[in-house]
Amino acid sequence: MTQMMNTKNSLTLFRIGAVGVYFGIILASSSLVIAQTSTSGHSEARSEKTQKRSADQKRGGDAGIEQFAIALEDLYRVASEMAAADAGNPAKNRYSLNYFVSVKPNGATRFSAIPNAGEDGLVWSGRYRESLQRLYDAFLPRTDEWNDDMSVEFDLGPNDVSLKVTVLMDPTSSESLVADFEQALSRKRFSPSDSVRSQTYGASQITVQKNKVVVVANLPRAGLESLLTKSNK
Repeated sequence: MTQMMNTKNSLTLFRIGAVGVYFGIILASSSLVIAQTSTSGHSEARSEKTQKRSADQKRGGDAGIEQFAIALEDLYRVASEMAAADAGNPAKNRYSLNYFVSVKPNGATRFSAIPNAGEDGLVWSGRYRESLQRLYDAFLPRTDEWNDDMSVEFDLGPNDVSLKVTVLMDPTSSESLVADFEQALSRKRFSPSDSVRSQTYGASQITVQKNKVVVVANLPRAGLESLLTKSNK
């Protein structure tokens, strides 16, 4: 009799243990599913954000190139006026502007000096703000987070003027963006409506360097001055 009771107790304990193990497996599986769902959700969110940014980065080529040219002209006007005000320093014959630019949807803008950009930098002036925002909007969508995805390097010398914009891009969209901008440059170089600004378009180049899109324009200062004089008439 005692042996039978012991056997029943053992079976009862075994069943309770088996049920405990079963529920333990269910709970562990549920936790795994929840963890996987959470991870999958984060991955999908990142993927959607990347896809949206990639789509947004496909800015209109014609509008983007036009904004680049306008920004070059505006920066030249401001820099040449500031250089003229510094005429008492004859040893300084070059003036540069080097910043990372980031713009939020509400219009807030951050300008961060590029390290090791040289000692001939122009003193910061709020007069640069509109031109730098114009360049950012020409190539990138505004985001809620500050970033260093675009750098602007402007240089004014006694005989030459240059503007270089470097943009970090999604490699999957950079090639198509460059093709779009190159087509826009070709159209604008020979467009009758852009005859005055065609000199700027003709001096502009766009290239891809790994995950960066680089737009550069190098112009003789006399030629740019002549272009601006004509456009003001």
